[in-house]
Amino acid sequence: MRNEAEHSDVVALAIRSSRDPSRVLLGVRTSLPTSPRHPNVLSTPTMRVPESVMTAALSEVLADAPPLLEPGEIRSLDSAHEVRIGGARSQTELLAFLSETLLARKLGMAASLAGGELAGSATAAVLALDEVLDPASPDGAPELTRMLTIQLSLDSGAGAFPQSTDHYSGLHWIEASKLPAAVDSNHPVSLVPDIDLNVCIHGLCVRSAAAHFEESPTR
Repeated sequence: MRNEAEHSDVVALAIRSSRDPSRVLLGVRTSLPTSPRHPNVLSTPTMRVPESVMTAALSEVLADAPPLLEPGEIRSLDSAHEVRIGGARSQTELLAFLSETLLARKLGMAASLAGGELAGSATAAVLALDEVLDPASPDGAPELTRMLTIQLSLDSGAGAFPQSTDHYSGLHWIEASKLPAAVDSNHPVSLVPDIDLNVCIHGLCVRSAAAHFEESPTR
């Protein structure tokens, strides 16, 4: 069996807005030449990162060494490290830099960040480790994945998100309290009634977000 030393690292964003903190942003993934995995899946926005970057980010936000997880484990992080995003100096904090890079690269928010329209705070919320299946993989082999979910609480700019991007065919603000049940039943229609019936909801990113919202629904 592979161990934690042989894994991929991924950052995910659980984005909420002060305008309506009961909702979280999910997107329907598309397949691109540079990002072919998991098309037609409703998920939180994600981005692969180098292991060295993940290690540095965890060292920045955690008082102790990052926990060693068993495959299948999803653990909430008790981190008091909160950083601002969308400010002139946000690039100096690694957690903010990762959040802004994902927002710009995957969600088309570069102009809103540069113009100061999008701003908020980021905290490390969940660390998870699991085997991630990928039907698009040539050999169908699962990939051991360590995932850091960052909760992003927006003070402004939530209305600037587009309806879709190159990476996501649709972006949807959904009721966070409904996410755990939807993930358990693999029933995305309960979150987005008019969603394409070929879309499914599963995977480490939404399971991590569901665990976070189940434990801290108003956080």
